[in-house]
Amino acid sequence: MAKILINGALFNLGWLACVVLRNHWSLLAVLAVIAIYLYMEESHLRARGAIVVAVAVLVGFAVDNAMLSEGLLIPVGTDAGDLAPFWMTALWAILSTTFNIAFKPLQNKLVLAGVMGAISAPLTYLGAVRLGAAEFGVPAEFALAGLGVVWLLVFPAGLLFTRRLMSRASPGV
Repeated sequence: MAKILINGALFNLGWLACVVLRNHWSLLAVLAVIAIYLYMEESHLRARGAIVVAVAVLVGFAVDNAMLSEGLLIPVGTDAGDLAPFWMTALWAILSTTFNIAFKPLQNKLVLAGVMGAISAPLTYLGAVRLGAAEFGVPAEFALAGLGVVWLLVFPAGLLFTRRLMSRASPGV
C-alpha cells in the first residue's frame, strides 16, 4: 500500500511541478519521478517500465499536438511554436509511471478506467487552466467534453498496453 501511495503522491508532485513551473526545474522533477518509479518497479520489469514511459511520451506528444491543432488547449507562455511544450509531454511520462503501480488494479477494469479517465482528466486540464498554464481555445464546456472523449479511450489504452507488456516479462529476464 505504501508503494501505491508514494507512486500517487509522486505523480501529483510531478504534475504540480510541470503545471506551475513549466521550466527546467519541472523537467528535473519529472526525471526524479521516473527514476523513483523505475527503482520501485520490480527489477525484471524496469526495462519494460522504461518502454511504457517512452511510448506514453510519444503517444502523449501526438495527442497533445492534435488537441493544440484543434484549438482545444493552448499552452500559455510557450516558445515551442506550434508544438506542445515539453512540460505538457512530460505529464504523459509521469502519468505512465502510475499505470503499473497506483492504477494497476484498473488494468483489468478497462470500462471503469475509461469512465475515470473521461471524468478526472478534464478536471486536471481545468486545474492547469486555472493555474495559468494553458487556456481553452474553444468554450470550456466543449473543450472539457472533447478532453473527456479523448481520455475515455487513452487512459484504458495505456493501462491495457502496460498490462500486456508487463505480463510478458518473467523474473530473470
